[in-house]
Amino acid sequence: MTSKFDMNINSPNPNPSVFVSGLVTQIVKMEMEVLTLPLRKMKILAQSQPVSLRHVPDSPSSVGLRETIKRQGVSALFAGFLPTVVKVVPSFAVSFLVTRNVKNILRISPLKAAIPGWKWISVVADDSVIKAITMMVTYPLDLARTCMQANPTSKHEDALGFVDVLKQIDSLNGFSGLFAGFTVSLAHQVIYSAILNGIKAAVSVNTGPLEILIALGVIMTSTMICYPLDTVATCMRVESQYTSKQGGWRRPWTIFQDIIQIKGVRGLYAGVGWAFLAIGGTFVTGTLPRILYHSSV
Repeated sequence: MTSKFDMNINSPNPNPSVFVSGLVTQIVKMEMEVLTLPLRKMKILAQSQPVSLRHVPDSPSSVGLRETIKRQGVSALFAGFLPTVVKVVPSFAVSFLVTRNVKNILRISPLKAAIPGWKWISVVADDSVIKAITMMVTYPLDLARTCMQANPTSKHEDALGFVDVLKQIDSLNGFSGLFAGFTVSLAHQVIYSAILNGIKAAVSVNTGPLEILIALGVIMTSTMICYPLDTVATCMRVESQYTSKQGGWRRPWTIFQDIIQIKGVRGLYAGVGWAFLAIGGTFVTGTLPRILYHSSV
C-alpha cells in the first residue's frame, strides 16, 4: 500500500507537508538508530576485532558487553551518537530530491511492458540509485561512527570525536580515505535490497500476525545472506583510521581471506547476534507500527 508520503512525493505538485512528514520520518529513523547504538557498537567491535588486534595497542582479546562496560564505561556504548544525529538533515535532503525523479523515470520506462518482473527490477533500481547517491553524501559520517564504535580500549571521554576521526583519516589517506569500504557497502545494500524485495515479491500474505512474522523473517534472512559483505566493509572502514593507503590497504578479497584464516568462516558472521537484536529493536519500534497501521486502513 502506498503511504501518504510516497503519494505526495510522486505527485506533479507535491504538497508542502511532504517536507515535514519526510523530515519526521528521518528523525524517527535516527531515534531508532540511537536507541540501538549499544547493540550496534557490540556488533562493530566483534566484526572489527581482527583489524583492531593488528592496529590498536593493547587491544583486548574479548569484546563482550560486560568487559566493554568495565573497560570503557556505559557511556561508550553510545559512541557515534553525534554523527547519527547530524546525518538526519543530509539524508533527508538527498533522499527527497532524488527519490521523486528516480522513481518517475523508472516507472514510465518503455521497458516496463517488455521485461518480465520489471516491477521488482524497478524497485531494486530505485533503492540502489537512491542509496548510492545518499551514501555519497553521508558516507563519511557512517565511516566516523563505525570507527568511534570500533574503538575497543579508550574511555568514552578520552575517545576522539567524529570530526577528529575524519581529520585523522584524511591526514593518513586524503579525501579518498573518507570513502574506505564504500564500494563493498554499496554492494551490500544493493544485494540486500534485491534479496529483500525478491522474497517480498514471492511471498504474498494478508495483513495480520502472519505478515508480521514473515516480514521479520525476510529481514533476518536477507541480513544473514549479506552479512559477510557488511563484515568486510566494517574492517575496511576501521583499517582506514590506522593504515595509510600507500602503506598497504587490503583489498576486500584479502580481508575476506584474512578473516577466514584468523577466525574461520564464523569470523564473517562475528556479531551477527547483536545485529539481529538491533534489527529486532528497530522492527518493534519502527516496522511493526507501520504494518499495524496499514492493516487498519
